[in-house]
Order: sequence, then C-alpha cells, then structure tokens
Amino acid sequence: MIAKILVGLMSNRMSIDGVERESLRCKYIDTIVDVAGGVPVLVPTLKPGSVEFEVFDSILDRIVTAVDLIMLTGDESNVEPHHYGGSHEEMKTDPARDQVALALVKKCLIHRKPMLGICRGIQEINVALGGSLFPSLADYGKIHTEDLSKPRDEQYRPVHYISVNKGGILEKIYGTRRLKVNSLHNQAVKDVSEHLFVEAVSDDGVVEAVSYTQDGNFVFGVQWHPEWHASNEEDSRMFFKKLFTILHSHSETRPTLYKQGQQ
Repeated sequence: MIAKILVGLMSNRMSIDGVERESLRCKYIDTIVDVAGGVPVLVPTLKPGSVEFEVFDSILDRIVTAVDLIMLTGDESNVEPHHYGGSHEEMKTDPARDQVALALVKKCLIHRKPMLGICRGIQEINVALGGSLFPSLADYGKIHTEDLSKPRDEQYRPVHYISVNKGGILEKIYGTRRLKVNSLHNQAVKDVSEHLFVEAVSDDGVVEAVSYTQDGNFVFGVQWHPEWHASNEEDSRMFFKKLFTILHSHSETRPTLYKQGQQ
C-alpha cells in the first residue's frame, strides 16, 4: 500500500464579529486530498505571549515530528516588517501566524522535516532564514497583482513566464527551463537568504522560487499559487503529483511517514 503523506497546513488567524478564529482556504485541503493523495491536518496559529516559550517550543516540536510535510499556505496578510528589518506600516498583518510560521521554518531544519511554502509561505521561509522582502513591488514598477476586474478563477490563470534555474527541484518537476505561472502578490523576496538556492525568477527579476536541500533537508517555496487550478490545469496538477513523488522518495527512511492502516 502506497504511503499517504501527512501534511500540516499552516492556518491564519482572523476576526469575524469580534470573535477570533482559524482560517484556511479550502483549495489547499482539496489539493492535498484530491490531487496529491495526502492527509491534511491544520497547524493553528498561536497568539504572541499566549503561552510560555517552553510550552510554545514543545508544541512546535510535537507538530513537526508528527507530520511528514509542513505547508506554509498563502494568505492576504503580510509578514510584519520588523521581522526583516523593515520600518514601514502594513495594513494587514497576522502576528499570531508570524510567530508560528517563522519558528516552524527553523524547526523543520532542526528535524530535517520537508517544508513547502506558497506565496506568503516563500516569503516566510526567506525571512526566517535572514532574508528580506519588497514591501511593494509596484513601487519598483513591477506589477504582479491580480486583475480584480476578472472573475476569481480567471485571476488565478497563468499570466507571466519564469526562468527555471538548472539543477533545482522545479527542473526535476517540469523538465523545462521556462514556465508560465499565475501572479497574485505585491510583496516578494528582496534580499535572498544566504542559505537559499534561487530556483526561478520572473522576466522582470522577481524571485519566484527558492529551495534548501543541503544536509538532508527539503525546503521549497514558490511565489505563485499552484493549488488553485490543481484539479483542472495540467501544470498545477503536475506540480503536486511530482512533488509528492519526490517527497515519498525523500521520506523512505523516515519513521514518521504515515502509512495507510497504521493506528
């Protein structure tokens, strides 16, 4: 029986009618189940200062060791600037997510646990490892936001090309050096962490994918949203199918790999 990879999906904290709750787009859950054949579980946010550091640290250790992959999902909120030396104000932030997501990057490296970051996720990976972000690409004449006049599904259609660097994870997935992706972001990786390999860049120079695969690690982040059309678009479907094949191979000797039928 083929093993099913247990995926910890990073959630977000939001307030509705004055009540705080966890939030996660169903596209991520559906893609893990229907396309990748994985088992999704939610990784909750934790409000800064809500628990002692030792408790917080032990919670993250337990989460990371329990799953086979951590996925840092996309969201409309932005990483708080102080995490990467910025001093500007952000209109929409999620400190509770920042606290967990940035710490999870380091925990995954400690435990050599695979990690995938999408959109906000690639930015969190870079910031956690010492990199910085562009607060607004538009200020630099780079337009990577969606066309809000179009229906939501159309906003997530591929709109620009990226160049894939040789020898990385993306090349293994697609076997090509050019790829067309969607684009729904105004922030992006600026100064790349010294630990990360740049997997791909857009034609206007924006970093679109990064990875860290040294010392038995598997950390991979992309700026676009492959999950949105994974059920009906071949390139997006291939992204998860081949990525999870790679992860199965990477996890062959890992005792935490969830197998169907295990209790």
